[in-house]
Amino acid sequence: LTEWYPPEPVGRAGRLAEGLQSRGFEVRVVTAFPSYPHGKIYSSYKQRPRSSDAGPPAVTRVWSWPSRSLSLPARGLSYLSFALSALCLGLWGRRPDVIWAYQPPPSIALPALVARRVFRAPVVYEIQDMWPDTLTASGLHPEGRLSELIERAMQVVYRRAERIVVISDGFRRLLEERGVDADKVVVHPNWPDTTTAARVSETRPGDRVRLLYAGNVGPAQRLPFFVRALAAANAAAGDARPQLELTILGDGPMLDQTRAEASQHGVRLQVLPRVPASEVADVASRADALVVNLAADPAYEATIPSKVVAYLALGKPIIGGLEGDGAAIVEGAEAGITFPPEDLEAAVEALHALADSSEATRRAWGRNGRRTYESSFTAEGIIDAYAGLIAELAGPRRREGRFIPSRWDAP
Repeated sequence: LTEWYPPEPVGRAGRLAEGLQSRGFEVRVVTAFPSYPHGKIYSSYKQRPRSSDAGPPAVTRVWSWPSRSLSLPARGLSYLSFALSALCLGLWGRRPDVIWAYQPPPSIALPALVARRVFRAPVVYEIQDMWPDTLTASGLHPEGRLSELIERAMQVVYRRAERIVVISDGFRRLLEERGVDADKVVVHPNWPDTTTAARVSETRPGDRVRLLYAGNVGPAQRLPFFVRALAAANAAAGDARPQLELTILGDGPMLDQTRAEASQHGVRLQVLPRVPASEVADVASRADALVVNLAADPAYEATIPSKVVAYLALGKPIIGGLEGDGAAIVEGAEAGITFPPEDLEAAVEALHALADSSEATRRAWGRNGRRTYESSFTAEGIIDAYAGLIAELAGPRRREGRFIPSRWDAP
């Protein structure tokens, strides 16, 4: 059960479904018609109450009301519409042995828990964002009554799901602090959509440092702040350091504001349309470093942004406004430079350190990141671990002679 699925640029669900199918599982996907990230149904699809894509794995798509609005009512209606359609139109068919549900959004819990009760099948509930923490941290809604209601609803989900998969040790700690049984929480971090290392650029201009941000430009990423930091770093550097410039590969609801900040502060900004995952490495090859930036909020300290893992795979230096688990990954790998989120002085200092670094140092950071990806974040190792978990829940009869459980230790 997942609201997002390929051809949308969210690889977790698609790669997991294909990986489990190749390992002997029979997989059926219930999802929406593709609309992410623009909030509009892709032109190659015609939305209807229900349709099926050719498999395997078998994919059932159901109607939803797509939206990428920053309005909480609009976003909530979009989430709820898919949950109700999945419940009424998507679930019914052969009894599943295990149900996998992917959050965000948290409304996915509705069809997951109903299916659990109807089919008497265990639920593996994967959490990519902590709710209601993400709701307040992204600026969609301040803390209050709604957050309290979501927190109570999530406690019900935590109690009833047989296993909860999280992407970081920080998420595990948060759940344990909220009273979740530690034995049901499993850490399976994200893997990158692209596994190809970027080439080392041989055409780097001596008077500029080229930064690349790849992905969604939303409220959580605070790219307008990062542009202001670039402007401050360039102004303070004068002629003593190369000027910093930014390329954005992607789009999102905060792109126009980011463009406006760049124009106002004189930052050189280029915006490129999204490209297939297989082409990201080519774009990254022209960059000196890759940018990840998050809001200064405790909700983000416990996560490892999927962008960090993708950047490690690309083998390029990382500069990031990060704290907590994400920063620990970059620093532990010696793959780049981090600074406290939304701290302008620290960001300028980090950008100056990047501009002052030698080409040999940047290449070493990139090699270190690639090495960390290969040792800890490959899709095959994590899907193997998932196969073991699902085989265990499916029971001895299903497991016998078909599934080979394996263990993967999170970094």
